Amino acid sequence: MSSISTNNRRIAKNTLLLYVRMLFLMLVNLYTSRVILRILGVDDYGIYNAVGGIVLMLSFLNSALSNGSSRFITYELGKKDSSCLNIIFCTILNAHLLLAIIVVLIAETVGLWFVTNKLGLAADRLNAALLAYHFSVLTSVATITQVPYTATIIAHERMQIYAYASIFEVVLKLLILYLLPILGHDRLETYAVLLFIVQIIIISIYRVYSIRKFSETKYKFIFNKKKFQEITSFSSWSLLGNAAHALTGQGTNILLQMFFGPKLVAARAISLQVNMAANQFVNNFKLAADPQIVKYYAAGDVGTSKRLTLNTAKFSFFLMLFLCLPIYVVADPLLKLWLVIGLLLNPR
Repeated sequence: MSSISTNNRRIAKNTLLLYVRMLFLMLVNLYTSRVILRILGVDDYGIYNAVGGIVLMLSFLNSALSNGSSRFITYELGKKDSSCLNIIFCTILNAHLLLAIIVVLIAETVGLWFVTNKLGLAADRLNAALLAYHFSVLTSVATITQVPYTATIIAHERMQIYAYASIFEVVLKLLILYLLPILGHDRLETYAVLLFIVQIIIISIYRVYSIRKFSETKYKFIFNKKKFQEITSFSSWSLLGNAAHALTGQGTNILLQMFFGPKLVAARAISLQVNMAANQFVNNFKLAADPQIVKYYAAGDVGTSKRLTLNTAKFSFFLMLFLCLPIYVVADPLLKLWLVIGLLLNPR
């Protein structure tokens, strides 16, 4: 019973830490999205979201595989089998490296042809859009190969490094806003390059921390076919959902760009900022509870695992309700206050 109380306190502590992180991130992200819209202009902001959406849509397999990665690393950690844990980690990392290669091949062939010929970009912005697209591909590769390290940090419930790195990331993104007008180069191109640099810095922090703190993250060329089949089998349950999410989210941006132009893409991207901010509150609560749910199940305590799952779902529902209902009621004045009236019409 004392073990359950300790774990509950740990969940509460991690949840509080993640909520402080999320509050800071939400305020900064809402501010930066407003300012970047003004600095880039509506058209360039829409173009960046459209070309980046193609890369994100190609990476939907990564989202499905990430769920399986996190679950299996946490499960082996709960079983306290260190030898098997390293095999799982290396197998997952090799799978993500393979996925990154596949994404690059598709993105730089079919995806590149689609951006050049079908996306309906203005001729004078095509070169800038292509450079932003290439750096979006590189950013996606870095993110895909980072998944096993992030999953390990979360499995060990080291939420403090996760929170601090996220805060450092948004501070760097805030710094980008002040550099864009100073550097004087094409702002869309500069924005894509600087975002890639920020992503590499954050990923390096996660990897160095993981390698120094967790012995199972020492890479060896191991590919356990049986474990890989188990991970892909587990991940297949969320594959359809992630594919649908990618098509409705990023696919809609692509269609809007093709038929209506970048202004409508920019407007939708702004609306999704609010949606994402609301969802992150619930995701933070789940992020703190998920490792304990899996560890209880791995240890054979199915009853506690079920209770924690049900309580997490219940609290997540009320958190979403309390947050989204006020946003829904005051959506119009909230957007006017956030973006300033007329910003979309006169962005510069």
